[in-house]
Amino acid sequence: SECSAFIVAAQETTASTMAWMLFEPLSRNPDVQQAIHQEILEARARYPDRRLTTKDYDELPLLNAAFKESLRCYTVSPYVSRMASCDDVLPLAEPIVTTDGRTITSIPLKKGQSVEVAAHIYNRNPAVWGEDAHVWRPARFLEKMDKQVSLGLYSSLATFSGGVRGCIGWRFACVVIFLDHKPNAHLRENSVMEAQALAAELIENFRFEPPEDLTIRRAPGLLMTAKIVGQKDHQPHMPLKVTPLIHT
Repeated sequence: SECSAFIVAAQETTASTMAWMLFEPLSRNPDVQQAIHQEILEARARYPDRRLTTKDYDELPLLNAAFKESLRCYTVSPYVSRMASCDDVLPLAEPIVTTDGRTITSIPLKKGQSVEVAAHIYNRNPAVWGEDAHVWRPARFLEKMDKQVSLGLYSSLATFSGGVRGCIGWRFACVVIFLDHKPNAHLRENSVMEAQALAAELIENFRFEPPEDLTIRRAPGLLMTAKIVGQKDHQPHMPLKVTPLIHT
């Protein structure tokens, strides 16, 4: 049964993604944060007599680009675990040269063998994303990529895995923050109208800044969480300086 997954899954992954987006990328890139803020205000001004709809949020390119780039740079589920159901041979997209000079183009698998896929490594692979793959730069999703890739369930990212065993909750995870794909109308009607607006509401009404005299590090594990360097406890922390914005 998948009932337990529907009840308890996706809460921490979605919250962690939002936290990373607000802290590391946006609070440290105030020009991008301000541009998204302005993009949202302009959308509000176009429709002063009604709330923004899901379609309206879909048409905010910088907002969506920032979300995609945050999913790429801060993959909260860094590893994807699989088990081979039968003997097989796994072809490699790019050949690997071993330390003894051999070139490997495929990997043999035995039934029952575990395979760990490093999604966070792929999401920062310079061969796919360019030489600045280590840099949070949302504009890359507004540009044409030199190398066309088609991987995963969302924007060629490994974040949600892929194929028939891809993340069952990827659509929900996207709409909880905001999304730019077109799922069925029933899903959108029942869940998107409130959830999609979360990031836009926060960026429209608050300014986020990094805290002073604190260093945040990524702590990989089952989930990649944020921790303060030197903290005594082992709990995740994402400190932010939040300032309400007054609209005139």
